[in-house]
Amino acid sequence: MTLRLVKLLALGAALCACEGDTTDSLSTKDLTDTDVNPTAGTGGGGSRFFDATEIHFSSSFGYAKADIVTAELDKTPLPPSIDISLGLQGWGGNFSAVGDYCTIVMPLDSATDRLGAKTDPRLYYGVDYNDLKDPPFTNCHTENYELNPNRWGTDVVASFVDNYGSGTYHVNVGEPSSFVRDVFKSYAPKDLEFVIGGALGVGAGLPGLKVPGQIDDFYCFSYQMDVTNTVVVDKAGLLVPQTLDEVNVGDGQIASGYYSCRSLVFWSIQ
Repeated sequence: MTLRLVKLLALGAALCACEGDTTDSLSTKDLTDTDVNPTAGTGGGGSRFFDATEIHFSSSFGYAKADIVTAELDKTPLPPSIDISLGLQGWGGNFSAVGDYCTIVMPLDSATDRLGAKTDPRLYYGVDYNDLKDPPFTNCHTENYELNPNRWGTDVVASFVDNYGSGTYHVNVGEPSSFVRDVFKSYAPKDLEFVIGGALGVGAGLPGLKVPGQIDDFYCFSYQMDVTNTVVVDKAGLLVPQTLDEVNVGDGQIASGYYSCRSLVFWSIQ
């Protein structure tokens, strides 16, 4: 098991849609591409299994009136969720390469406020995933994404989610960790003022995979959303980002907006 740093400049879909940034801007197409795609192609170099070796964690959600909501973009719903993506070797978190990864989705429709976020001085707001009301689902173990049971077990949802119980997965928004700040200073300095930090709780630490119980090197971008929970798009077709100061409204809450988050690091199992 090795820990690798995500190459930020290769992750255009996750980088900020800042004014004048034509290379790594987030467009409406980036957010409306479907992550769970049952018609995607096979991978794995001739193996009859989808030979996933990379594990990525991400989350996205709308937030309005002190609650998690489903945002909308181009009349397409963007349901809130925590996602675990299993990719082929070298996938690197490129979510447009739908044939190279499968995803476990944990819906956040019934998420509840996380008290632990209120006691951590680095965090502004957080929610616990409620698997009893919002069961997880996946396209892993389906056609073209049949995982090797010797590596991932016969039920990947149980391996990652069901075995840990409610409240063990959670997503939080707050100050960026020092590592997140340093990486953006080096790789994407013009996006730094828009980098939102946070933390992602992942079960009981996923024993055997060396993933910590809480991933602190986790970052988000927040985009303006109107009163109908529609993501705002400017005249150039780009989303309108919010700064960290704008997001931090105090009193255990965050600014209304659409939040797109992911772990800065990923795990590789060989």
